[in-house]
Amino acid sequence: MIMENDTREAYFDGIVLSMTLKQAKTASHPGQCDEDVAFVAAQLDDQLDQIGPALLRDVLKEWGYEKEVLVDHEDNLLTLVWLAAGQIVDEEGQSS
Repeated sequence: MIMENDTREAYFDGIVLSMTLKQAKTASHPGQCDEDVAFVAAQLDDQLDQIGPALLRDVLKEWGYEKEVLVDHEDNLLTLVWLAAGQIVDEEGQSS
C-alpha cells in the first residue's frame, strides 16, 4: 500500500525533485496554488539549492515557458515545484 508520506520523484531533463504525495497534493490542486507552492518549496530548500539558474531555465523552456518570463530564479524554482507536484499527482491518479 502506497502512503501519502512515501517519497515520489518528478523527473525533468537534468533535474530530479523528490517530495511526498502529501506535499504534491498540497502544491497541485484546482484554484490558486501560489501560497501552497511556496510552503512546499520551503520544505524542499535543500534540493532546490542544488539547481542552477541556467539548467532550470533550459528545463522550463522545454516546458514551453518563454525566456522573457524566466528572469527570476526564485520564481522559476516555484514553477518547478508546481510542475513537479502536478506530475506526481497525475502519476498517482493514473496508478490508482
